Amino acid sequence: MIKLRQNILFVLIIILFQGNIYCQDSIPADHLSHTKEAILLTTDRKIYVSGDEIWFALKSVNAYSHKVSVLSRIAYVELYNSKSVVLKKMIRLSDGKGSGVLQIPPGLETGYYILRAYTNWMKNFSITHYANKIISIVNPWVKSFDYTNHSLNFKFYPEGGNLVPGIPNRICYSVLSQKEIKSCKVLDGDENLITAFTMDNIDVGSFTFIPEEKEYKIVIIDELDSMFYYSLPAIQKYQSHLSISQGSSFMEISVVLPGPSTTAFLEIEKFDSVFYRAEINNTEKSQILKIDRTQIPYGESMVYLKDFSDKIHCARPILNKEDDTNWLSIITDKSQYNTREKVELTLDSKKISSMASISIRKKAHESSLQRLELIPLLSSNKTYINNWYGSSINTRSWEDYMIINTENLVSIHNGNRGKPISRPPEYNGHIIKGLMRSNMEVTKNSQEVFLTVKGDPFGFYTSAISKDHRFYFPVRDLPLNNGIILCNTPDDFSKIDEITIDDPFEESAPEDSLPSLFIADELLSYLEQESLNNQLKIAFSINNEIEYRDTFLLRSRKNLPIPNVIYQLDEYTRFPVMEEVFRELIKNVYVRKNREDYSLKILDTENDEYLNQNPLILLDGLPIFDVTKIMKINPLLIKSIEVINSRSFIGESVFEGVIYLNSYKGDYAEYVIDNKYNEMNYYHIDGNINFVTPNYSNSDFIHSRMPDFRNPLFWNPYIRIDQGSFKNIDFFTSDDEGIYEIEVTGVWEDGSIISVKSDFEVVKSN
Repeated sequence: MIKLRQNILFVLIIILFQGNIYCQDSIPADHLSHTKEAILLTTDRKIYVSGDEIWFALKSVNAYSHKVSVLSRIAYVELYNSKSVVLKKMIRLSDGKGSGVLQIPPGLETGYYILRAYTNWMKNFSITHYANKIISIVNPWVKSFDYTNHSLNFKFYPEGGNLVPGIPNRICYSVLSQKEIKSCKVLDGDENLITAFTMDNIDVGSFTFIPEEKEYKIVIIDELDSMFYYSLPAIQKYQSHLSISQGSSFMEISVVLPGPSTTAFLEIEKFDSVFYRAEINNTEKSQILKIDRTQIPYGESMVYLKDFSDKIHCARPILNKEDDTNWLSIITDKSQYNTREKVELTLDSKKISSMASISIRKKAHESSLQRLELIPLLSSNKTYINNWYGSSINTRSWEDYMIINTENLVSIHNGNRGKPISRPPEYNGHIIKGLMRSNMEVTKNSQEVFLTVKGDPFGFYTSAISKDHRFYFPVRDLPLNNGIILCNTPDDFSKIDEITIDDPFEESAPEDSLPSLFIADELLSYLEQESLNNQLKIAFSINNEIEYRDTFLLRSRKNLPIPNVIYQLDEYTRFPVMEEVFRELIKNVYVRKNREDYSLKILDTENDEYLNQNPLILLDGLPIFDVTKIMKINPLLIKSIEVINSRSFIGESVFEGVIYLNSYKGDYAEYVIDNKYNEMNYYHIDGNINFVTPNYSNSDFIHSRMPDFRNPLFWNPYIRIDQGSFKNIDFFTSDDEGIYEIEVTGVWEDGSIISVKSDFEVVKSN
């Protein structure tokens, strides 16, 4: 039923937005809940030095099932810190997959940064559900700062939200302190010791005790014998309690009601969609529900205990993540390799993957990486619920972190209900949006605006101006390093005051308060070597890792009418005047001259009559409305002329035939683009960027004196792993000795998450 409803809503969305892209009607988010997207974001590493490349992979999935989503064809990626956005990229999604690389500026300051990814469709929902990945960047030339919070930052929260007497209560905590913690105790109001537990100075965890109807406090003593006191919440004798124990196949949910006469409902929701609902009957005060984990959506969800009025009495976030080592094995042909030696790697799978990435990089100190990830999580007021994907932090710690942030997560999950849908999914590609301010009143179809995407071949699009002066161009794709040109019809030139283009990236500025970066001693040698390797790469102009390939854009001009005839001018006698070219060579086009002014009429061969108006003339994609200016162009600069000899439709516009003039250089044949055109830079769409590694099979190459200190050694954002077969991968080690880590992350075909690691060692060749 859910799948059928999802398909129906998907069709509804496409019809709604593609039928009228600037439709002002909106529909509530509740009715489109099953079409929500999520992006799983993977990077090649977790810590970088300035000058590094950040290789990343995007996997667009249904937010509930984690199965592949093809609703969006464009993703937006940003790198930012507490001050500003540093880098922006538009990434093409194909069959739910996208990848790219960000070049970290050499002068970027040391600190925590957030890599964020989302789609235009995801903007209709909570910004908190964007893919957010906190990474660390170290600049060896800019002073790095230690974490210097001298006070103890301690948070705690009882599982389910209530502290109920007479039963085991799990208390989750987080701690962030510069000083080491010596002891932690729970005392009652009479200073009696109830229980003791241990914690690190940067830690997430939990402890359990059975409270009575008393007051309780926590006493923490640090290495300087400083004491810190925290009061636990008041005992709630007549409140419900909710606790969860997760096994490998089942999840046990324990519910305690205030009394046997109480009735409640247990619901498991993801976003605002209910996946499980059970009535807790009034025969017993305490009940245990055993739920098959396959019935629960993968990733993060919420468990609620509600009454008949839908009021929440208990809430508990859960993280459904299975042990992938049961399904995927990483096998290397050896455990130790020499420098510049071939590594043969095999992936043995018992399931089928839909999307997976593999990263092979030098291993950093694991516990130090965990601390690096924990500090911004514990110091920020925001809840980074999707940071667990590919994280160094273990699943139990993530679960404790989520329980501590229960109240924030409840707000996030319920924050979108009733919010209207106003942004269309970019199902066919990118949509350029903007505003045209005019000194005339806009009526339906009274104004049009044209867009040229520069490139070879070009892109040409039309849009009507809506009553609120907006225009929309579904351009599908944008070439690398090319701009756009906007103009309107000659009748409207004098009526336009201003044309502006919307920034397609998130409108709201980041409001993340990130702490200073703390670098543990264990990571210093790793980072020093990374910095040296980058300097060598710059000194020797080595950049083996990146191979840019031209994007496979609309190279056949799919959105434009197909010409009836193409004239390759070099195949004919070349004329020095454009008027002679049209009169002598171009059939079915009539040239008319009235004094110094020219006009063109195209013969509609099917009806054997000339069309009434001048045709649309595109010079390398640029619309030229003055035929007289076309006649002044040097025809020796024109490679070909294409003609469409019938009435043609482009977008919502109708033209009396079309003539394409294509220059040799794609530079408009020296035509001067005046101020009637609005030429501007725009974001390009990245795609097809390959990670390239050296091949040391050749004996001469293996003895080359060119240094090789690559990290990562290998990166592939897309691999498919078939059940019952072996996936073979090979690559060569570099000159850098040490322990290397193989990490495979992605999504199984059933929507569950892949996250498996393995190690091998590289030693100096004899």
